[in-house]
Amino acid sequence: MRRVAAIEHGHRVIIFGFLPQNLKTKAVAVDSSVPYAGVPGEVGPTGAGAGDLASFRREFYQCLTARADALFELTDAVLCSPGPVRTLVDLSLCPEHRRGHGALYDGLGCGAISIKGLQFAIAAQQLPRGVDGRITLAVDISPWLRPDAPSSAQRMFCHVHGRGKNRAQMVPGWPYSVIAALEPGRTSWTAVLDVVRLGPDDDETTVTATQVREVVGRLQAAGHWQDGDPDILLVFGDNGQPEGGRFINPGRGVTLIYVFTPEIQAIE
Repeated sequence: MRRVAAIEHGHRVIIFGFLPQNLKTKAVAVDSSVPYAGVPGEVGPTGAGAGDLASFRREFYQCLTARADALFELTDAVLCSPGPVRTLVDLSLCPEHRRGHGALYDGLGCGAISIKGLQFAIAAQQLPRGVDGRITLAVDISPWLRPDAPSSAQRMFCHVHGRGKNRAQMVPGWPYSVIAALEPGRTSWTAVLDVVRLGPDDDETTVTATQVREVVGRLQAAGHWQDGDPDILLVFGDNGQPEGGRFINPGRGVTLIYVFTPEIQAIE
């Protein structure tokens, strides 16, 4: 195998491939990563080209409180993997993971991350807004279905819509309460701000209400909303709306919208 590394415009470029005399077909892959100067061996970008992504990578690295280098490269390997991740050892073969497979398991076993720090780092990023500058947040519960994982702890029966009338199913899995900032216009892109897994003993309304208050508080602390700005819209779908809004008190600067089928009811 042949591998060439170079630095171009502040970005590390890795080119690797198999020599044709060893294989019938020559395979070549090119990968470019956004470097971070705090990681040994990387050259950080300078000037206006630093960008939001490089800034977020710096904040993310600072949130890694133990085995930071191993976890940082493992995250790069997961994001840059060309296909589904089926085994951990495969990630150690990715060019973004420059350590051996032992460091991978060491990072997972002994590494640590500041969840609160990461939550505030995510909230500090630029958010999509409407033409009037308004932030719209969607709240919903989405399941990660695991019907073939009987050894996985705390699975619950998740409601899954079927095709056709009365075709809904209850499938074992993990339900997650998700809050995302919506892009304006006709697009499916969203900026996920927070995800909480619901356990068998959790009350959906209580968990969602606490999650909403914390996310709104982080956005306000990051300066995304100030006095005089348009209210933040919180949109609850059929699967994510707290029962009657009984515990929702997100504070000033927020308007709640409950989306029912087939109408929309707004509550301020």
